[in-house]
Amino acid sequence: LHWDAAPGPVRSYIITYQPEEGDAKELEVGGRVTERQLDSLISQTEYALAVTPVYDEGPGQPMLNSAITDVVPAPKNLRFSEVTQTSFRATWDHGAPDVALYRIAWSKKGEENFQYAILNSDETTHVLEELDPDTPYDVRVTAIYPDESESEDLMGTERTLSRDAGRPVPNAPPTNLVVYNETTTSLNARWTPPSGRVQTYRITYVPTSGGKSQTTQVGGKKTNVLLPKLTPDTEYSIDVVAVYANGASGDLNGLGKTKPLGGV
Repeated sequence: LHWDAAPGPVRSYIITYQPEEGDAKELEVGGRVTERQLDSLISQTEYALAVTPVYDEGPGQPMLNSAITDVVPAPKNLRFSEVTQTSFRATWDHGAPDVALYRIAWSKKGEENFQYAILNSDETTHVLEELDPDTPYDVRVTAIYPDESESEDLMGTERTLSRDAGRPVPNAPPTNLVVYNETTTSLNARWTPPSGRVQTYRITYVPTSGGKSQTTQVGGKKTNVLLPKLTPDTEYSIDVVAVYANGASGDLNGLGKTKPLGGV
């Protein structure tokens, strides 16, 4: 929080901040101070703000404003490893140092019957077990903070190995789709390439709530793509297809969500 110095010999400033649903809090700073960080706020919440100069003869005219807190930081860099027919490991990086817990959820792609595990803040990896072979799974990791606020989900998709894993698979699809570096108007996606000789990758993306799909292509040696000009605060379904000389693979599908507008 920053403000312009009030005129005259200010003894102190009283900062008042109140969420749209909640009690006001106050703190006092010295008369030469013109900025202060406000901590322990509720994420995605509008606060009414007032900075009142205090003189020897009493309080002066308050300076008023409002601001909306951003979402708390989400975990980053979801990746998968140790893939078998019935399990795989998910690993991620901290989005912020003050996370209290992580919640990881997984379900078969397109289904909503998620299974959950709650992990301590120092646990950034988890093995998902008792899965079905040759099945894509959606994975979501959420950071939970000490004030019980929750981050946006970090999302990815991985497919378990088929029962005939190890045999060459013609026109195999890419695997391990991860969406990262989300902004209000763009998403980045990356994937693990198949073993065959891919000519190009075809990426199709569309809002899950409905709308016009868009398609782009990248060369067969690339394993990532930037999806620009998206709508803020919108979940997108993303399909990646490997295109070979003799045809296309099945699709690798995942979800990503752009950040909302209005954060500070």
